[in-house]
Amino acid sequence: MDSVTGAPLVARFQFTKTDSRAFGAIAQGRTDTSERANRKSTILMSGVMLVGASLPFLLNPKRGELLSGITEIFQSSNVASILGLVLPLIVFGAFWTFLIVNQKRAQKAMPAWNEPSTITLDETSVTQQAGAFSNRIEWRGFQKVVATGDHLCLFTTDNDGFVVPRRAFDCDDAWQRYVNFARQHWQKTQPAIPPIANA
Repeated sequence: MDSVTGAPLVARFQFTKTDSRAFGAIAQGRTDTSERANRKSTILMSGVMLVGASLPFLLNPKRGELLSGITEIFQSSNVASILGLVLPLIVFGAFWTFLIVNQKRAQKAMPAWNEPSTITLDETSVTQQAGAFSNRIEWRGFQKVVATGDHLCLFTTDNDGFVVPRRAFDCDDAWQRYVNFARQHWQKTQPAIPPIANA
């Protein structure tokens, strides 16, 4: 409830990929949730996966030397050697395409992607409304509440919950009231830590 008017605090917005990526970054413990940081993370992860998939095929089984393995592949007319280099690339490309297609299908099936969302905070719970879809969770159902300069994330698990973007508010004061309300009401549900007894 707003301390001035007594009304629930409401955020209305259209959920975007930027919000989804920011939520994922915060869930992973990253403080930089910008588009550039997310692109860097995606490129780095892709590179690590590609190298990990290719390295066993490129290593020389006798001496375990990478360069000699690559040289032998290009000097050899052996089809199996060439396939050993190309196959990981094909598998990696197919796997990455599969992940992207499945992610887009899942997003289309989620009401939050297709309808404007409303996330309402009151004294007892958080309610998300998107079209005909509605989801209400009491404050004690959240594991943590994390706010950055651009997003407020309310985690029900390590990787799931609600995200509210700063752009849903007309001014900094309204945004800060919303963030403070969420923090205060979530903290009220957390068990008190008993004092450490002196030995």
